Amino acid sequence: MSTLYRQYRPQSFAEVFGQSHIKITLSEEIKRQQVASAYLFCGPRAVGKTTIARLLAKALNCLNRPADSAEPCNQCVNCLAIAAGQSLDIIEIDAASQTGVDNVRENIIASSRLAPSSGQYKVFIIDEVHMLSNSSFNALLKTLEEPPQKVIFILCTTEVHKIPATVISRCERFDFKKISPTDMAKKLQYILKQEGWAADDAVLAAIAKNSQGHLRDAESLLGQLLAISQPAQDGPATLTMEDFYLLAPNSDMVLISQFLTALVDQKAIEAIGLVNQLVTDGRDVRVFLQDLIELLRQLLLSKINPQLLPNYQAQWGDDDAFGLLDLRQRLSINRLVQLLQVFLQAFNESKEAFISQLPIELAIVKVLQPAEPPAASRPINPSQSPGGNQETDKISEAINEIKYDATASQPPLLIDDLLNQWPTVLDMVKGRNAGLSVTLKACQPQLDGQQVCLLFRYKFHQDQVNQPKIKHLLEEILAEVYHRPVMIATKLLADLDIKLEKKQSSTGSTPVTPSDDSAINNLLEIFDGQIVGEA
Repeated sequence: MSTLYRQYRPQSFAEVFGQSHIKITLSEEIKRQQVASAYLFCGPRAVGKTTIARLLAKALNCLNRPADSAEPCNQCVNCLAIAAGQSLDIIEIDAASQTGVDNVRENIIASSRLAPSSGQYKVFIIDEVHMLSNSSFNALLKTLEEPPQKVIFILCTTEVHKIPATVISRCERFDFKKISPTDMAKKLQYILKQEGWAADDAVLAAIAKNSQGHLRDAESLLGQLLAISQPAQDGPATLTMEDFYLLAPNSDMVLISQFLTALVDQKAIEAIGLVNQLVTDGRDVRVFLQDLIELLRQLLLSKINPQLLPNYQAQWGDDDAFGLLDLRQRLSINRLVQLLQVFLQAFNESKEAFISQLPIELAIVKVLQPAEPPAASRPINPSQSPGGNQETDKISEAINEIKYDATASQPPLLIDDLLNQWPTVLDMVKGRNAGLSVTLKACQPQLDGQQVCLLFRYKFHQDQVNQPKIKHLLEEILAEVYHRPVMIATKLLADLDIKLEKKQSSTGSTPVTPSDDSAINNLLEIFDGQIVGEA
């Protein structure tokens, strides 16, 4: 027994649900006999690309088609042969299994030179055409540009970005869209009527939402429901939501709405419990994250542009059974942006996570934890001193006793304060990064406004401090020592020679530079060494 999507594959343009813009254009071309030599059908899977390609081939080769109509008769020899897949003039090729250039030359280019056997046109339908190799595309280019008479190529793909631009430019392109829930429900209702069944509207809506615009998925799910459902003995056979829940115990939309509601209500335990129940039920967390991100995107775009809301409501359901309008009202644009960023990161990390739900759990904690105060305003716990150095612990204890108000206005930092506390800075740096402390001892700190400027003799010292992690660590320590946010900059003494000479000549002062022996003395201190001889 054939599956439903094969049994009820459309045999005329009128039976195709959705893709109206494509049906109208192709029908007019057929009636006016102005068909192109090459077509490119691109779009998501299971939305009718191959079906419409076969209908186009059937309409062009139908023996009884009226001149003012694009619909095939479905009764002539050619129509019956094409419907049965037995026509010698309709050649379907799976590019995924025939990617080589030799297959293209033998099965396409050579065959295209032969005249049609019984129909008016010879039609090549190349499915998943993006799988062809570059050499195959190059071999096909000349034939696409100047095909033999009465030969038509229909290229079908789900990944049009992988097709060379030279091939796309030689084709008449049609972009297929996902099937709307309304059109999908109509097709399912038609199938049920032919099968002698009925269904609640809620069942059809649930199947349509679960299929996410892919008609073949909806027809397959409907076939499963008909297989497991038992018709009533004293009435018509009817599908109910109880039948649907046998295959889909929890709708993805229901789970996502419950999850978002828990986040909005600041219920971290409930949100984490939903994720763990998802894993226990054997569901794919990456699919859940994809659906969650898509819904958050729709909520965000509908907040930015309310005119998009009716389109999204058609996908959510007119009755708003999932409470998405309430969630849209409660979530601000900034909050939606934050949720999207956090869960996009969780999706990327989930691919290689050895605990599948861990990235989502971390994302939940991240979006629900309160914002921490700046590093400079937080008291430092001596027991948490990163380096475990006693001198650093004493400094941390002293800082804990200072009542620092981050919002209070601070007096300007003076050069004397900078230099007097600089040894404290070096001690704290040494406890967390000994190599950095050596580098800082070879520099001269200066003030440039309220910015601390570090003067270096050697560029490799400057490059080390300019590393983002090192710079962030140093600015954090400076904020702790000077009780205010401090930004740092670095300069080379060689770049300042002219400026310093001018300053010296005008003021009569001598610029202060690091000692020539400072780097050697610092190395001796770190490695506990001594000079054993001099040149």
